[in-house]
Amino acid sequence: MPALRPLMKPKIIKKRTKKFICHQSDCVARCGPATPPPLHNGQKPRGIVNRVRRRFEGQILMPNIGYGRGKKTKHMLAARLAIKVTNPNVRLCSEEKE
Repeated sequence: MPALRPLMKPKIIKKRTKKFICHQSDCVARCGPATPPPLHNGQKPRGIVNRVRRRFEGQILMPNIGYGRGKKTKHMLAARLAIKVTNPNVRLCSEEKE
């Protein structure tokens, strides 16, 4: 029996593929992998006079909700295969039975 294929493959649109860098993370000295990074990429700067938060021209971009993927293609890989694991324990139980 041939494999089932969808009639229409939605085009995956990625609004941004480059990672966000944290503001002023280059100023923090890190000594090896044991030192934790100062902030992770998803945090926004919250200072009163922060030039990144005030969106001055030529500054780095802040992460916000507008850079998310589309709802229909959020779970798809580049090869348009869907990943849907609702309960990871089910997979573990089935491997134990085999």
